[in-house]
Amino acid sequence: MLLSHANLLANVRAVGEALCAQEVEALASAVPGARPSRVAALGIADAATGTERLVVIAETRQQDPARREMLQRAVRDAIVSGIGSPPDEVLISDACTVLKTSSGKIRRNAMREAYLKDTLSAQPPEAWRRARLIAADLHARAGAVAGWLGRAIFTGWILLVLAATLPVLWNALAVRAPGRLAARAARGWARLALGVCGLRPRVAGAEHLLALGSAVLIANHASYLDPVVLMAAIPVPFHFVAKRALTGYPLIGTVIRKAGHVTIEKTGLSFIAGASGESALPVENI
Repeated sequence: MLLSHANLLANVRAVGEALCAQEVEALASAVPGARPSRVAALGIADAATGTERLVVIAETRQQDPARREMLQRAVRDAIVSGIGSPPDEVLISDACTVLKTSSGKIRRNAMREAYLKDTLSAQPPEAWRRARLIAADLHARAGAVAGWLGRAIFTGWILLVLAATLPVLWNALAVRAPGRLAARAARGWARLALGVCGLRPRVAGAEHLLALGSAVLIANHASYLDPVVLMAAIPVPFHFVAKRALTGYPLIGTVIRKAGHVTIEKTGLSFIAGASGESALPVENI
């Protein structure tokens, strides 16, 4: 049974493009000079006729224009003999123009889009594309490993700096009476530790602090490094408000007690009222 061109394309839409497209592609692939399984049959919407145009794209390794023209006619004749209707357009393209999935299926949607945008062109061979994907994956993995290694080395260096400087701070606090000298020693240690680690905190608006008599500074507490950065960066004497449980830690508790930082019992919302009177005296003396 011979189908008219319009009926063929209606059948493509009704039954599914892959079934009829594969028939057209098989007919074109069998033509000598066309690359087997490197043919794409596309249905392109035609608003003027209300149906679709049949466009066939066939790959070849032939570069001679005359042979390509002969191949184009041969593909058209083969399709007419097979389905009884000629395609609207036959394009003879270079090798590796027809796009395929990793499993070898024709990527008809991508081919249709490339045809409509007039961007059909030879693509790198599949093996080359896979090699590029593998290389990109290896590069990403190597970057991740390098990043992890860099962070591990930097963390190790920070731990080494802390191990070397914390005993110095401990001894400096041990020989000082509680008060400003102890707080100044803690701030000096913080600047030394950050400087050796290559960290230089950048402070914007520090001049406003110098003009204040008394103030309450509220900072985001994102990590355990925040107190060290604040001690190194804030240019005026200040006191932390810390939870009382920290005074039980060996070194941290010593810094809190010696520098005169304010502590509160953080047991719930009621701690605010209970701690306010207790904290008033130290704050007034700052």
